[in-house]
Amino acid sequence: MTKRPIVKKIMPNSKRWIYTIRLFLGYGIAAAILVILTNIVLKLKGFPDGNWFAADEGTWLTFYGALIGGFITLLGVNQTIRFTQQEDQRMQQAEALEEQKEYDLTLIQHLWQLETSYHHLAKEFQIMHAKIKRITATERDEIQRLINTMQEDLLQHDFVSISSKINWDTYHKVMGRMKRIRNYFIDIETQLLSSNEAATTMAIKEDLLTMLSKEIVEIDLADADFESQRVALEEKHLNTN
Repeated sequence: MTKRPIVKKIMPNSKRWIYTIRLFLGYGIAAAILVILTNIVLKLKGFPDGNWFAADEGTWLTFYGALIGGFITLLGVNQTIRFTQQEDQRMQQAEALEEQKEYDLTLIQHLWQLETSYHHLAKEFQIMHAKIKRITATERDEIQRLINTMQEDLLQHDFVSISSKINWDTYHKVMGRMKRIRNYFIDIETQLLSSNEAATTMAIKEDLLTMLSKEIVEIDLADADFESQRVALEEKHLNTN
């Protein structure tokens, strides 16, 4: 099975701006609180001599300017890292989207092949149904010939291999149908060999007609499902181009 690509979501620009503004506000508030707390602490009763912290106004402005500058630098580094990460994610997403497109286009091709094969099988079953309907009790060999022809026709279409390239669910459904059809034909052949009675021949004929009618309906439904999956994928890429 081909592994489906994983497309990661990138944070929208609006959310990134909100995050940046909040970060700026957070750093600004933190710096302001630090200034206020320093002033409050220095005025506390019992605090060491304030002269020990004495400095002129310019020195304090330089100190807090450097502090705020450090915050801004830290913010810039943070934003640079985030921007780099976003760009990396954007490139990864573009690559993943391209891989997804290639995957879907390949899937469309396999679905089309399976559709064509199922459509052909339904037609062959309809032809076989019409021929079986005209068979008389003495034409046992004709039933065997038709079954042999159908078995050879089934081998010409590699249903299982094609379905395995789509997904496991499709693979198991197709494999189950092909196995059921082949086993049914083998069972009919066994019945033909076990008895030469006309009644047995007619009973086999009726069983075959019932089986073919049922399979034609189910194959048509499965074919329609493959078609809907293919059309959905085609519309998806037509709308994004």
